[in-house]
Amino acid sequence: MDARNRASVLAFSIEAVVDLAIEELPSPISRELLYFRIPLIDGCGNSQAHLKLAIDTIRHLIASETPTLIACSAGLSRSPLLTAAAIAGIRHCSLNEALKAAVADAPSDVSTALLMEIRRLIDEPA
Repeated sequence: MDARNRASVLAFSIEAVVDLAIEELPSPISRELLYFRIPLIDGCGNSQAHLKLAIDTIRHLIASETPTLIACSAGLSRSPLLTAAAIAGIRHCSLNEALKAAVADAPSDVSTALLMEIRRLIDEPA
């Protein structure tokens, strides 16, 4: 889904958007929505504090059952990886298990460098 398409976002009853795309401009979707912009690159070199903030924010939104869109540029790497890290924390499962759930029946192209950064952050062996 295009996070910058107001009609699509509202049609799916989305209440929060977590925007992870550093290369995109902030989305002017709707003032009624919760909007969290945590710009990350799709590779290594991200601030650990920003990665942790993104994971914790997504974890909280999932746990509170808030209808949320996690968006990055193409939705193939940052979105599923950060969502998987949040799911792993909620379900107390491995990042690999959570990633399989996050990308089930959806295309993905996960950045190995970002995956390794997230593994180090959550202290999970490769």
